[in-house]
Amino acid sequence: METLTNKRQHRDDKQTLANQRRRRSDSPAAAGPACWLIVNSCIDGEGSASVADAKTRAASYTSSGKPFSVSLGVVAPPACCSLHFDWLGGGQRHSSKSETEVEDIGVVIAGHDDALLIQIATSTTFDDYFLYEAGVARRPPSLSLLPDFNIPVQLGYKNHRDPTPRFRRLSTENTGILRRRGDLVVVCQLEMTCDPPIYDTAELCMLRIGGEWINRRLPIVEGSTSSKLHPWRMRHFIAQAAVPVGNRFLCWVDYNSGFILCDMGMAAAAEETPKLLRYVPLPPVTPRHDRFTLGAAGPEAVRFVSASGSISSFNVTTWTMTLSTEEATAWVKGDDVVLDCDEMIRNPNHGCFPRDKLLEYPMVSSDDPDVIYFKVGDMAAAINTRTKNLLSVVPSGTRDLHEDEDDEPPRLITAKLRW
Repeated sequence: METLTNKRQHRDDKQTLANQRRRRSDSPAAAGPACWLIVNSCIDGEGSASVADAKTRAASYTSSGKPFSVSLGVVAPPACCSLHFDWLGGGQRHSSKSETEVEDIGVVIAGHDDALLIQIATSTTFDDYFLYEAGVARRPPSLSLLPDFNIPVQLGYKNHRDPTPRFRRLSTENTGILRRRGDLVVVCQLEMTCDPPIYDTAELCMLRIGGEWINRRLPIVEGSTSSKLHPWRMRHFIAQAAVPVGNRFLCWVDYNSGFILCDMGMAAAAEETPKLLRYVPLPPVTPRHDRFTLGAAGPEAVRFVSASGSISSFNVTTWTMTLSTEEATAWVKGDDVVLDCDEMIRNPNHGCFPRDKLLEYPMVSSDDPDVIYFKVGDMAAAINTRTKNLLSVVPSGTRDLHEDEDDEPPRLITAKLRW
């Protein structure tokens, strides 16, 4: 049981960490070059064999006052890096699991710019959520505990036998973060309605770091602000990923149908939520979760990538859409790129490119949207789809929370961190 002195110390320590974050823009020193990383959603626990970089380390306290630190093992794309977790001062989290069971520490939920959203599992009903921000120049990295996230879902219980609302959770599928400008970071969680016969609304739960959680029920329109959404369009929509674009847009994508666009630029004031959400259908292609991706293509555009073909020849097709206007714009299809496996093997950068594996799980580079990263067996390949050059092949380093589920893609988070 915590003593009053410990609780006061915990509160003072948390206040110190909060003050450190408020001062993160005070330093006049120029930021170093940004390092775009692909981060495993799985968190490495104590005793992990991988190596973390000391300059990435940040410390904080759980909601129950237990000290811990996180750090990153930095490797360049297309390889994946991991977040490392360590209890400090001999602290341990209470667990109901036996010693023979593997304990899940938590996951990396989302990333954008120089920030990561992290979930740390607790022994209570509600987990802890932290915002990790990379330090730049003379500023150290920071780790801030977010306000309790215990807002129940309001939609979808009118016709259920059990009318008790369930509490929502932040996940890699329904939650994204967006650095708007300066120190302003926004966390957004999307919850679809389950109330028939109308499926044209969703709940947007939003937190501006330094504030409190707010929840709004927003209408969903199709294409433009004047187009009414077909009442059954969203009936089977299930968000599979949240994609930040620039410092203004968040997209929740269902690779079976389309994406829901949230334009933060539509909020009238910094403390307000957008007035509506917009549904945008994906290009007409046969759904294959392991062959598709949606990523940012600059500050105001998204790029949809589809990979198909055999182990001897790959076909990569891209579509691009601009998001900078209120009216829906059309997908612009790029040229089909045919990649011959034998040609790539002759490339001096081919490394250990597997000849008997398909290109899977594409990911658009944050530095150059023409560069696509692919998982190829246990390897990861970087391919410039404009020049058809194989840039590099390295061990992927991926570890998947859902590796036993055939239809589930790896949970990989991207961020542009600088230390």
